[in-house]
Amino acid sequence: MATFMSVDSFKEKFEITTLKVVENAKTGKLSVLVDGTDFIRCQQNIDSSRELAFMANENEEEMENWCLINVKRESPLTDRFSL
Repeated sequence: MATFMSVDSFKEKFEITTLKVVENAKTGKLSVLVDGTDFIRCQQNIDSSRELAFMANENEEEMENWCLINVKRESPLTDRFSL
């Protein structure tokens, strides 16, 4: 099962100062640059105007196994009627 963490909580957990979403000019792929030295995965169509969070498998402790994603809060459900 997946687990989610806010950007602030992620930075605190792994003692990170700066995170930057960067694009590789040769491949066009996005990554997250951590404190200018390490890279972690990033959702490729990420939208900075929407809510962001980090996602990984439950109980994941290695920073490299997390991924920055957009959080979807909209429900696909529509009320039809109540009983």
